[in-house]
Amino acid sequence: MRAAFDEGQVTLLKEIGIQSLLMVPVVVSGRPFAALTFAYSQFSGRRYGTDDLAWALEIAARAGLAVERTVLRQQLETSNLAREELLAVLAYELEGPLNAASGYIRLLQSDALDLALRSRAATALKRNLVRLRRVVRDLLDTSRAASGRLNLQMKPLAAAHR
Repeated sequence: MRAAFDEGQVTLLKEIGIQSLLMVPVVVSGRPFAALTFAYSQFSGRRYGTDDLAWALEIAARAGLAVERTVLRQQLETSNLAREELLAVLAYELEGPLNAASGYIRLLQSDALDLALRSRAATALKRNLVRLRRVVRDLLDTSRAASGRLNLQMKPLAAAHR
């Protein structure tokens, strides 16, 4: 009765006159999450038995599974959003160096460039290839981390002070 919010609820609970009470846990991921409560009033003349307990336990188990599925669905949606964001960032990171490399290749294929400009174009191509390799290496590291195959080599570093 202490859990009632006001005198009206207390009065109602007293009027019901609970004769038989059945309370079963709702378990989610192996841990208690909530409880289902069933009650008969004194006017029903009914009492809960072992069959009722089995029924209530089945209902609680199904409720627990429904909660677990909801949590898993939310986790899957979050994971899918993260994957989509990663792919968008990856596409953006790849697009820049690829566009630059494509432009420099077209310039190098034309005969309009002198030796100095060809050298600058080759240097820019090398720089963009380094960027592409870094993006691919980061992507592979991300894949290895997600699959649990990333090996980290820990070693102490001296902190630089400026």
